[in-house]
Amino acid sequence: MSIFDWWSHSHGHSDMQLARVLAKSHPVLFVNSIGMRSAKRSLGGSLIKRIGRKLRSMSRIASRPIPELDLVVYTPLFWPAYSGLLGKFNNGGLRSQIQYNARRLGFDRPLVLITLPTFADLALSLDRSALLYNRSDRHADFQYSDHNVVAAKEELLFRKSDAVLYASRSLYEAEMGRATGRSVYIGHGADLDHFCPEGPIAEEFQAIPAPRVGFFGDLREHAIDFPLLENVVRAMPHVQFILGGTQLDDLSALRRLPNIQFFPACPHENMPARWRALDVAILPYKVTPWTQAIEPIKLNEIAATGLPAVGTRLPAFEDRGIAIAETGEEFVQAISRALKRSDPVRAAAGELRRWESIAEQIEEIAADVSPVCTGAP
Repeated sequence: MSIFDWWSHSHGHSDMQLARVLAKSHPVLFVNSIGMRSAKRSLGGSLIKRIGRKLRSMSRIASRPIPELDLVVYTPLFWPAYSGLLGKFNNGGLRSQIQYNARRLGFDRPLVLITLPTFADLALSLDRSALLYNRSDRHADFQYSDHNVVAAKEELLFRKSDAVLYASRSLYEAEMGRATGRSVYIGHGADLDHFCPEGPIAEEFQAIPAPRVGFFGDLREHAIDFPLLENVVRAMPHVQFILGGTQLDDLSALRRLPNIQFFPACPHENMPARWRALDVAILPYKVTPWTQAIEPIKLNEIAATGLPAVGTRLPAFEDRGIAIAETGEEFVQAISRALKRSDPVRAAAGELRRWESIAEQIEEIAADVSPVCTGAP
């Protein structure tokens, strides 16, 4: 039960990566996100775009996106209500849909892996062999969520899950007491055969003169410090900045600058060629309670390609070979130093794991807990 939507998000996210690996040996029902945003905090054009994307996703019903894998992706029909009487009604409809699709796949008391807290009531109502909570973020601290509702769902999962899995070490260490004896750090993986220093660079960037500095990912104002980025781009007119990814927010101030170019998101399999085209990767994230807990998968992918990186002061960036900068001036200085490097940045031995290893660890955890679950919360 994912926080992402297979049809509109990058397949580089952990939920998709794990689903693909697990589907090589097990049938997998990938349930697309039902969201967690408060409508009152999500007004405007971006809300209309998100509604359109979700309706298109729902129209696909249950689909097999990769014929060679035993993987079914389903977008449930739902109303975005997560509490109260409407939430209970919504949960009943979701349960019927998920059970129907699970029976079609031949599931008998499946392992339930949940990332999105608003799925909590549904997950706890299902007959299952075990329930694993993939604690990927502090979702209640996401600025557009209904904090009280999402926090209550998170607490429910802490109490009722058979194990709580963490990709972020800082979040794992901060919350070890919330699920005593049931917290497990698993980290993130990477496709190390795909993300490597050797290989072609993206054709769309070849005409852009060096040095090239860039970021690839969702270009969202709740995550990226656009004022910081604007200051850095203005201070380095001799550098070409490349930004690629989903663009739903107002980026007009950046678009006016002559030494920055924007590109749409691309399929995940094309990402290594994009990273290789850069001289330096930047990670200009805002420093907020929400970002303090994140650990982007792109950290592993950047490390695997041997690319130097500069980022803001977030726990996930410490001890990862990333140059830390807190101000625009420090960012400029760190990028300048990185551009002078002639040797690739090598990840420490054992630092990077394959997704297959992460999936095996999850299977072992599920086998260890394997309680007798009845579907009652």
